[in-house]
Amino acid sequence: LLGAYLFNALLPFGFSVLILSLGYAILNPSLNGFISLQASKENQGSSFGVTHGFSALSRIVGPILGTILLDQTDLKTPFLISFLIMGISVILFGFLIKSLKDSSLA
Repeated sequence: LLGAYLFNALLPFGFSVLILSLGYAILNPSLNGFISLQASKENQGSSFGVTHGFSALSRIVGPILGTILLDQTDLKTPFLISFLIMGISVILFGFLIKSLKDSSLA
């Protein structure tokens, strides 16, 4: 997302979007595996339901907010905002992993 924000030419922009797509293709199955390992057998269905519900909600809200940003700002701003949101999410996920490791050691 940062590359899509920074690059002005079509080829580097396309390459950064390709990397973004590959990252998502790797992340999605890994995230599902992580969720299945963290949820008990009884709660896996509801955990996946909540996860996929939020995923669907983001696929609805994201384009709407992106369109509003495109209308109100320039072409690059939605990529910057997305990068910042993803960065915050990665940091929060790191804290979650650390707390799960700490709780399993106790």
